[in-house]
Amino acid sequence: MGKNETNIVKKSVSISLLVVIGKVLGFIKQAVIAWAFGSNALTDVYFAADGYTSMFGQIMTQTVGPTVLTQYIHVNERNDHEGAKRLVRESYIFFAVLSFVLILINTILADQICSVIGISYSKDQLSELKFFLMAMLPVILFTTMIGVSAGYLDSYNNFLPGRLTSFFFSLSIITVVLLFRNRFGLRSLLYGFMLGYCLHMVLMLWLVVPKVGIGLTNPFHNPDFTSMMKRFVPLVIGFSAVDLGHLVDKIVASSLESGSVSSLYYGQVVSSDIVSSVIVTSVGSVLLTSITKSVASNVSIIEIKARIRNIMCTMTYIVIGITALYFVEGSDLIRFFFQRGNFDSSNTATVSLIAICYSIGFIFTANRDILVKAHYAFQDTKSPMINSIAGVGINVILSVALSKVMGISGIALATSISMAFVFILSTITLKKHIQGFIIERSVVLDFLKSLIVFCITLTYGKVVYSMMQYSNYFLRMTVIGITMCAVHFFSGVAVKEKTAAIILEKGKKTLFKH
Repeated sequence: MGKNETNIVKKSVSISLLVVIGKVLGFIKQAVIAWAFGSNALTDVYFAADGYTSMFGQIMTQTVGPTVLTQYIHVNERNDHEGAKRLVRESYIFFAVLSFVLILINTILADQICSVIGISYSKDQLSELKFFLMAMLPVILFTTMIGVSAGYLDSYNNFLPGRLTSFFFSLSIITVVLLFRNRFGLRSLLYGFMLGYCLHMVLMLWLVVPKVGIGLTNPFHNPDFTSMMKRFVPLVIGFSAVDLGHLVDKIVASSLESGSVSSLYYGQVVSSDIVSSVIVTSVGSVLLTSITKSVASNVSIIEIKARIRNIMCTMTYIVIGITALYFVEGSDLIRFFFQRGNFDSSNTATVSLIAICYSIGFIFTANRDILVKAHYAFQDTKSPMINSIAGVGINVILSVALSKVMGISGIALATSISMAFVFILSTITLKKHIQGFIIERSVVLDFLKSLIVFCITLTYGKVVYSMMQYSNYFLRMTVIGITMCAVHFFSGVAVKEKTAAIILEKGKKTLFKH
């Protein structure tokens, strides 16, 4: 890896460390929820409302932030600093209005929405679902303001504030549930949920508004803003399609046995959410800023292509090791995080299988996100939109079909297969920007090396797991996890995988620099 790729990795690691701490709090949060409320029809209602409103939150943060970021960098690169600040101010105005419109529409259609996302719910469950849904709708505004602020801060490589959602969200839920669950029951989750998002929004506005100022102007009189909106629309459509697919997954899950929606949620949190938040989001955030600045300053396409390939190589090596860990220790991870109180061994078996099915798609999810960010850097949001819509179509069809054969785990497997499909499409559509396929002989060779490392690591883990079958599960998980990481690293060195070789070389220089 060159200097730029090394900087991307270093910044990504610093973000990942912060996110890991947030995820630890997140796991504590999930453990508290599982302990206090378990996995049942009542929690299904809460998670259905959470999933719907969080869908809008995810759409806004994942589209508003990158849109503001890329346009802000391009305006700044032409030394129009006041114009760049004006762009941010107008983004706050427009997206706040858009958020209020979305909240109003969802309020008016609340009954119809509840009848769809709670398709098999009783009258009492639908009533409770409507209460949670209506109370959570302000999250749309909170996440939109966070997204605009993160776009501005990310452009200056200040990535950390925008990744603090887990801190506020998890701490507030843990605190409120522990203090008030006996008084408010499941509604204590709601109060913690809203408090966390609100606190993060206040922090982000406090960091950004004093720097860009306050002013009321018509955004559509600004050509930079209208140019940004032309890319924002397909971006929203693409992410809406993806989140609509997630919503369909929950609807399909709600038609299965009681507790399926909650099991799907727990499985996603302990698997794909970790990879997406800790690794994919961290690398993607830094990579988008880096490539956007390179494109805006006319850096060679050959250099940009090499940077993308090297990051993909590193991502593949890291994620494929995590996949092996899930294949071996999925059940122990679920047992450690959730199996207590109202969450029993049967829940553990179900959720661990869901987590394993999600882990199959880790490598495709990670590399797809890199390619999507590369599209954004070239100000192409249309291609990812088309790819996402096609992927959602595959996901919906497979979710319905596989859930009938495999139950709830079939929904998770369908998601992994659709991610592989979207990854392949993304390699094809990126071709028009980088003059040739990103997947060439060297990339295939790196992938094969990572696959060999995966097989070695997985085989070792399975053998050791069978030998420690009767050991304390926490001790077994710790020993196997540490030794599998070591095997993954040294087998990577043995097959001359690039990332492992670089880590070894830097380690030698650090140890023997004196």
